[in-house]
Amino acid sequence: MPAKSFRISRSSAGLGLFATRPIAKQQFIVTYSGARIATAEAARREKRGAKYMFEIDGRWTIDGSSRRNLGRYANHSCRPNAEAVLRKGKIVLVAVRDIAPGDEITYDYGEDYFEPRPWHRDNPQRPKVWAKDPSASNLWGIMPGEEMHK
Repeated sequence: MPAKSFRISRSSAGLGLFATRPIAKQQFIVTYSGARIATAEAARREKRGAKYMFEIDGRWTIDGSSRRNLGRYANHSCRPNAEAVLRKGKIVLVAVRDIAPGDEITYDYGEDYFEPRPWHRDNPQRPKVWAKDPSASNLWGIMPGEEMHK
């Protein structure tokens, strides 16, 4: 088995995956592993505080809470260098561009991961908003000095 191309280390979001050698575009990085459970059961577990649930479809979810699931350490980015792909019933992370040693391995968790927020750009009732990066789809917030409308 080839050596891992990443290490787990501190990141701005807690722990993260960092490349230890060059990773080429389209190269496999890691499997997001765990028990396959019914999506309804995953929702019940999340209400009790469970994390690391990766929904495959409306019926099945991977419970990635085990620390043996190294894929759980990949953090979210609006400008990711990897993506989650369903292959043979498993979720794997694959590089979407070349990744240099030392770079954090990230992927876009998708809109379903984040709870709806009243200031999201798709909410017609939202207050005036700003974005750090206009090309990023979900880095929106309230203008400094403004209050949220309730």
